This record gives sequence, C-alpha cells and structure tokens, in this order.
Amino acid sequence: MALTLPSLLTALDAIGRIDLAGTVGYGIWTPDGRAPYGSWVDALLAIGTETPRVPGWRAALADSEIGLGPVEAGLTALAALGPYLPNERHMIHGDLLSRNVLAADGTITAVLDWGNALYGDSLYDAARLMYWWPWYPQWRAIDIYAELLAHWHATGPPARAPPCLPHPYRPRCHRLLHLPTPLGRSTAQRRRRGHAGQQRTGRERPQPPMTGPP
Repeated sequence: MALTLPSLLTALDAIGRIDLAGTVGYGIWTPDGRAPYGSWVDALLAIGTETPRVPGWRAALADSEIGLGPVEAGLTALAALGPYLPNERHMIHGDLLSRNVLAADGTITAVLDWGNALYGDSLYDAARLMYWWPWYPQWRAIDIYAELLAHWHATGPPARAPPCLPHPYRPRCHRLLHLPTPLGRSTAQRRRRGHAGQQRTGRERPQPPMTGPP
C-alpha cells in the first residue's frame, strides 16, 4: 500500500476532474448521466431514506440493539452542517476500498465497479479513505490524512479545498491552515477577511448549533 498510495491519490485527482458536460444533478447517477438531487446536501441527507436498492434497513436497525438513534443523530448533525458544505459538482467513485482498484508494481492499472459513483464534492472519496482506513489493520502504519495533505501540497489543491468547519466540528482544521493558498489561509488572513466581511455586511456569518463531540 505504501508503494501504491501515490498512484491511488493521483487516480483520485483524475476522477475528480472527469468532464461532466451533458450531465445533471447530484448523487448516484444513471447511465443517461442524470442524478436525482438538486444539491449536494440533499444527496448526502438522502442516506436516511430507504430506496428499492437497499430496502428494509430502517426496520432492521430499529429492531436491533443499536436502534435508529445514532443514525438520526448523525443525520441531524449533517443537516446542521449543510449550510457550510459547498455545492461543488465533480465525479466521485464512491467505492474505492472494495477490491475495485487493481495495481501492479505500485501503479494503478484499473478502477472498476462504478455502480456507487456520484456527482458531488470530490473530497467525498478522500473522506471515505480516511473513514475506512482504520478498518484495515495492515494499513494502520500509514497516516492517510497526512498522506493526503502531503499529496495536495505537492500537486496543488484538489478540485475543491477542504473546509475548515466551525467548532465543534473542526478537530483537524488547524492543520489545514498550513496548506498553501487557496487551500489554506493563515489565521491572520482569515481574521482580516472576517473583519472585512463584518464591515461590509454589518453581521457575522451564522454558526451551526454547538452540539456534538468537541
């Protein structure tokens, strides 16, 4: 994995740059290039709604020891963050960690199974790598977050710069401040920009509810 990771991250960039001309919508797309949602936030929140593709999961979870509580709490937090999410529209593979990537001699040779591909924020694929990485014990020696930042330092920012969300949703935002402009800005730059924005509008940008883990 250490040998192949640079090629994988390059492939991730290439996926995010796929030309979407002639396509519409957000979320999982059909062969005619159409996706069902009007915004990226709507596509993300749709995970809480059952579809014919994955039926019965809400009832099964409600009958389990876990219950629906954690899912509903997560959807509530996601809805609170919705106004801070960009409405970027790029290609997302959506399933890179399910034996869908072939490699030889440290180079990606094929990316298979586009059945979960979406239109939306291309950082979704990077976020999925970060989320699933600890589930693979043989990969834990690699800091995937640090590798992503190093890759973006070397190649330039991804299709969209990672957000620096307001507290309490920003456990690693301080690390993003060291990225080159426009991916990151210094604290002083952001402070000056914030003051200028307040002078122009006479009000501060609304903050999301102060709930969730610190």
